[in-house]
Amino acid sequence: MRIYLYQPLDFHFHSGVVLSVIHEYVHLARLGHEIFLYGTYEDEAAFREIGDYIGTAKVHLLVRKGPLARWRGRLKVRFLWSAIRDRAPGKLFVTRHFSKALDLQWLKPLLGRSCRFVYEAHEDAFPHLLASPPARELLKKKTEKIFRLNDGLLLNNFSQEMILQQEFTHYPPRINLPNGVDLDGFAKAVPPPWRAEGPFVVTYVGQFTAWKNCEMLFAALARLDARFTLRIAGGKGGAQGFAASQAYVTRLVEQYGLAGRVDFRGFVQPRVLVEEVLKGSSVLTLPMGDNMRARYLTSPLKLFEAMATGIPLVAVDFPSVNLVIGPETAFLCQPNPDDFARAIREAALEEERTARIQRMNAIAQQFTHTRRAERYHRWLTETLSP
Repeated sequence: MRIYLYQPLDFHFHSGVVLSVIHEYVHLARLGHEIFLYGTYEDEAAFREIGDYIGTAKVHLLVRKGPLARWRGRLKVRFLWSAIRDRAPGKLFVTRHFSKALDLQWLKPLLGRSCRFVYEAHEDAFPHLLASPPARELLKKKTEKIFRLNDGLLLNNFSQEMILQQEFTHYPPRINLPNGVDLDGFAKAVPPPWRAEGPFVVTYVGQFTAWKNCEMLFAALARLDARFTLRIAGGKGGAQGFAASQAYVTRLVEQYGLAGRVDFRGFVQPRVLVEEVLKGSSVLTLPMGDNMRARYLTSPLKLFEAMATGIPLVAVDFPSVNLVIGPETAFLCQPNPDDFARAIREAALEEERTARIQRMNAIAQQFTHTRRAERYHRWLTETLSP
């Protein structure tokens, strides 16, 4: 199929969205599909990294150098015009944002009768669940309209399936495709030799978005003894992004009295993350806040990466996590500092962790980039081929 992703991208691997899109669609292209993406870049080296990963795969980029805000409108028109002019059979048009999915109201007649449409459901896919009461009914009706406009629905977590069936009675044929992971790469992340006296390095990788509740990491560390330190690789890239992220970390270190116990690395490139950050960690962590997005709508990329390592994982016990990882794998906890600290302590001090990690690794094998692409390919072929 010729697959057009109607979503502008800022082409660098600093973004989890771009990271997952490039990985997912390159693997799909290797199964015979032709992919069309559009967006911008500002950093030459970061853009070359994208190109190196794509290699010879049939992934075509409509791209301009400069800020996305400057080029967004013109690139959108050019991308849509190329999709409209393409009258070859087997065309698929994919949206992954609520507002862009609503554009299908006027786009569908222009894209041709043979074109098929898929809506990728991500964290903001069901916005009525995140809105204040006055807006909920209207947003739910708009979501139902999106379902009618599309031929297929791609969910990205098993907890989304729960919400879909609770909230809606009619929707298009669906497939559930959680994130893919580089199994071999993350398997190289191993903990240091275990010693009861420590030290224990507690590691977090990711953004500081409010709904992820990263502050809980600092509050939990304050409840643990001095054997425990926190290593953080995250926040935003670039000089301004690093400064803002560092200020956030510094404020929390001062607030919780953690001077000398927090090692902030800033944003670390994915290609060196295992070697420079994950290796030597005693515990990996996945904090999240008690909200709808975290409980049901997200598909945490870092969950799948952590599952592929040899390091114990502490994660909040939400359906977005426990429906993926199952029982007796990660050390699950409630979304509060006391229980988060309890789980970190157990993960660090439990000598017999091998069986848990083996079960976690076995589950991770189901979520490789290759397996995800193969499932998507079969579904597209069997369900949406013209």
